[in-house]
Amino acid sequence: MAKQLYLQHLAQLLRAEYQNPSRSVSKTPSVSRIEGYMEAGMLLGQVSRDDLTRLIDQVHQEVFGTPFNEKRPVEVLSEDELDVPTWLRWRHQSAR
Repeated sequence: MAKQLYLQHLAQLLRAEYQNPSRSVSKTPSVSRIEGYMEAGMLLGQVSRDDLTRLIDQVHQEVFGTPFNEKRPVEVLSEDELDVPTWLRWRHQSAR
């Protein structure tokens, strides 16, 4: 019972973080809180690393449609596209 409650709460924390519109590449305080929560769960024997990996993949799949560890395809640019400065390429892509 305690393990189920722990995993349900962790799933809520993960969903909230994944759906956060202000989420950035840098580590946020909520990410540190989630990591601490996961570490505490393992230290207290509530969950294993495999339990956490499965839950992270499951919630990531629900929110983004892909498992957490699945790599995004790498975009290959042509020579002409590489001649354009990066900041201009990013601006052009965000305008789409």
